[in-house]
Amino acid sequence: MAKNESDTQVGTHDRLIHMLNSPSIMATSADEYLRKLLDQIPLVGLFVVAIEDGTILYANKTAHAILGYPFLGELIGMHLDDLVPPELREKHHHHRASFAANPSERPMAPGRLDLEAVRKDGTRIPVLIALAPDRMGDTNVAVASLAERQ
Repeated sequence: MAKNESDTQVGTHDRLIHMLNSPSIMATSADEYLRKLLDQIPLVGLFVVAIEDGTILYANKTAHAILGYPFLGELIGMHLDDLVPPELREKHHHHRASFAANPSERPMAPGRLDLEAVRKDGTRIPVLIALAPDRMGDTNVAVASLAERQ
């Protein structure tokens, strides 16, 4: 008898719960485990950015790789505008202020295919970015996903 999709989802859920309750996971702090998990996500870079001042508070391993930063943690503390093409930085500042005033989950520049990010070496790459508002302690943040557009 073939398993249906519901049975597969329940089985996957049970395995995930079992894995999360395993002694090796329980010995790891939740923050440490979550950071490790986020760093393992392939193809999608993740950022947490302070909305008010544009400081990068977190960037996963994939974000570092996409943007040409070889050392994990190198992006943390940088200003988001360092990753925006110079001629668009002033406009980006206004977009960030608009997001702060009306935070909502959304893609950046929907329908446009010319969105670019500046890599560490100064080259530009085409990207897709989506934003979601959140709070980290008393700081309003944007959680951003970043993918290189092929």
